[in-house]
Amino acid sequence: MSIVRITSHNENIYNIELPDEKKVSAEKAIMYQSKFKKSICEAEKELKSNKFMQHKTFGLPDESSNVTTDKFLKKDDGIIRHYIRPKTSHSKCESRRPPVPKHNELNVTASMMNLTEKNFKVINIKRAKSAMIRNPPGPKCFEQKSPIYIHMPKFGKTPKYLEKRKEEMTEMKEMSLRQKERAEREELMRKIREITQPERKKLLEGLKHNWHKMQEEYQKMPLLIDSVPKMIRKTKLENNLKSLENDICLLNTNSSRIFIVPN
Repeated sequence: MSIVRITSHNENIYNIELPDEKKVSAEKAIMYQSKFKKSICEAEKELKSNKFMQHKTFGLPDESSNVTTDKFLKKDDGIIRHYIRPKTSHSKCESRRPPVPKHNELNVTASMMNLTEKNFKVINIKRAKSAMIRNPPGPKCFEQKSPIYIHMPKFGKTPKYLEKRKEEMTEMKEMSLRQKERAEREELMRKIREITQPERKKLLEGLKHNWHKMQEEYQKMPLLIDSVPKMIRKTKLENNLKSLENDICLLNTNSSRIFIVPN
């Protein structure tokens, strides 16, 4: 629950006091003002009034130039040439090649006549008749060397360096296998430990407990065993009881040392 402590609501916007103008002007007078303010304002006014005569800031030209557009420099007027080429009447290309003759003006020479009279068929027939017969290249080297190479003593036998290499590879493999087996055996020997006395007692108690349970099952069997499943169950129980008895006898003897091998 909220408590309202305002009892009189007499607020009015027209009752707000406005700031005194004298105080505001006094505060403004205290602010920093540059001594060049008046001169800068006057210069700005002059520049704004004479905005089309801005060149006066750089000074007026020494001579008033009344140059019109028709007196501007034209092409190649302001270029000073050190060498003037003399004008000649003849053209630049003095030596011209003779024109190409027309087809009716061509003079047939004797060499052209000999070329046209040449019969290529007859020349090719004569060359074919006088040419030597080329025998196809046969396996001459193979025919000569193959019988000699077959009867060599090393033919079809593995070289000695390959046999040596194979022996070295087999020896390296056997050595690596031996080293691996030795390392595994050493690691296994490190993990093997002898059973302690409290562990021996605990294990013996567990074996006796299992033997008593199995003995109860064996005694509950019927006297008459007339079926195969009964015979199988009886033999299984007897074998288990014998193995448990052997383990109990082994643990009871203090002279026997038992070691634990990890899986």
